[in-house]
Amino acid sequence: DGAIADYNKFLYVPGVNHEKYKTVNYNMGYAYFKKGDYPNAIQWLRKYAASSDDNKKLCDAYIRIGDCYFLTRDNQQAIDFYDQAVKIGALDVDYALFQIAVCYGLENKNESKIAALESLLNTYKNSAYSPDAKYEIAESYLLNDAMDNALTWFQRVISEHPKSAYVKKSLLSSAQ
Repeated sequence: DGAIADYNKFLYVPGVNHEKYKTVNYNMGYAYFKKGDYPNAIQWLRKYAASSDDNKKLCDAYIRIGDCYFLTRDNQQAIDFYDQAVKIGALDVDYALFQIAVCYGLENKNESKIAALESLLNTYKNSAYSPDAKYEIAESYLLNDAMDNALTWFQRVISEHPKSAYVKKSLLSSAQ
C-alpha cells in the first residue's frame, strides 16, 4: 500500500520525466498485482504496455496481465496476453506457452493444450517446464482415451526427468 501511495504522489509531481512516468505505470501494475488487486494491476500494466518501447518489460507486462486474467478465471483474455508475450519473445516465453496450455486445458481444449505444450518443448528444449509439459501432454492424451500416446509421454517423463516430482505420478498412471 505504501508503494502505491508513493507512486500516486509521483504521478502528480509537475515536470515528471516522461520515461519515468511510463515506468511508474509498470511499477503501479506490479504493486497492485502483488497486493492481489488484479483489476487495478491490469489497468496499470495495460497503460504501461500502450506506451512501452522496452521489449523485455513489455513482454513481462503482457505476462503479468495474462496472469491477472488467469487468476480471475478469464482464460481467453489470459491466452491473448500470454500470446502477445510469446510474439515479442523477449522474456519467459516458455512460461507464457505453458500458461497458454494450462488455460486451454481449463477450457477443455485438449488438442490446443497439447499443441501449445509441444511448441514449448520443441522451441525451448531445456526449459524448466519440460517435465511439467510432458506430464500434462500425457494426462491430456489420457483424457482423450489415447492410451498409447499417454504411455509414451509418461515414459518420457520417467526416462528424461528421473528426479522430477512427476515420476511417481507417471509410474502410477502408466501402470493402470
